[in-house]
Amino acid sequence: MVVAVCSFVIFYIQTTVILVAIIYSASTGNRADPREWTMLDSKLPVFAYSPTDFWINWQTLFRYIWVDLGFNPIQRFCGKYLGPERLGRRGSQLAREILPVFAVFFLSGMMHAFIVYALWREPIWSQVAYFGIQAVGVVVSKAIERSAVGRAIQQSYNDGSAMKQRLMRGVGIMLMLVYHLVTAPFFIYPYQKHGMWLDIKDMSALVRSFKK
Repeated sequence: MVVAVCSFVIFYIQTTVILVAIIYSASTGNRADPREWTMLDSKLPVFAYSPTDFWINWQTLFRYIWVDLGFNPIQRFCGKYLGPERLGRRGSQLAREILPVFAVFFLSGMMHAFIVYALWREPIWSQVAYFGIQAVGVVVSKAIERSAVGRAIQQSYNDGSAMKQRLMRGVGIMLMLVYHLVTAPFFIYPYQKHGMWLDIKDMSALVRSFKK
């Protein structure tokens, strides 16, 4: 189920943008500018090494929506009403770093919760739990990256040989795979329960062609 969801986003959305950009470049002779073709500037999320890296590159289209509707407004709210004079310097900094992230995942969770409720009247707890866990993962991964341990790992990566860097990236990708295998069941539970994947398979022209 995890592979099915990831394949849809990676191969039907991001890869489509890449193919259209290639066709544009070939037909016009102009190089596709990542400032215009913004999704070209994002790497495939399958190669992410942390929750933060994954969600930055996952579904770029929706990322901008959640940033505009969730992250930026809450960050402005924190700056205006949760400043150092109210929470202290450290508390204010934590609020500005944590609350906007949770706002983004709250909006995404509510969108997915609405989908499963509208389709099947399924309780929304699985979607809320999944995106809440992802918010925690992003906050924790950012904290680790800024810690002494994270800086030591980054320094070791920067100073390492090409082989060592590939090995460290591979370890990060494998850890992310485990992370998704552990957390994804929360997300896919209602879809699996109601056999949505079987309906998609039955509607697939590709599957019908191979059956013939």
